[in-house]
Amino acid sequence: MSEAPQSNREGMPSSSIGTPFVELQSVDSTNNYAREQIHAGMAQHGQAIFAHEQWAGKGQRGRHWVSEKGQNMAVSILLQPKSLPISRQFELSAAIALTVHQTLAVYLPEDLTIKWPNDLYWQDRKAGGILIENLLSSHDQTGSSWNWAIAGIGININQTQFLRSAEPGIPEANHRKRPGSCSTG
Repeated sequence: MSEAPQSNREGMPSSSIGTPFVELQSVDSTNNYAREQIHAGMAQHGQAIFAHEQWAGKGQRGRHWVSEKGQNMAVSILLQPKSLPISRQFELSAAIALTVHQTLAVYLPEDLTIKWPNDLYWQDRKAGGILIENLLSSHDQTGSSWNWAIAGIGININQTQFLRSAEPGIPEANHRKRPGSCSTG
């Protein structure tokens, strides 16, 4: 019989964030891939899914985020906040935004800001965004429990040309289908 993973004081299993690391050449959305891993029973707390190209990424309010091959960072982190109450979702979102900001600030020490709750700006331009998708389960008598949080992080690095967009700096998908383009690296 295996032991349950230890939890840290934030209520998440103790393990390294970013381990295991899955590298994909091309995928529709790293968040979709993460969700598939969860439903297949193959996901692990802390697992990172990185794609060199993402052609139907997700943004807020149904927007799409396209990442040209090798031009941006598209990654999803799988988290199991099971012992955190669902009422603390904003705290998890804030912690993720602050962590991404602190990491990027090493490379962009000036003019990097967070537009709460999920956008990162460098000078006057959107540098990236965070989309957290939560997977909850319902219980008849106890309400809901928080099983998974998928933290999708997109950072604009070298891409300069964007497709038509409803908001500057947020490219919309061109809705192309790429069957079989997802491969592990």
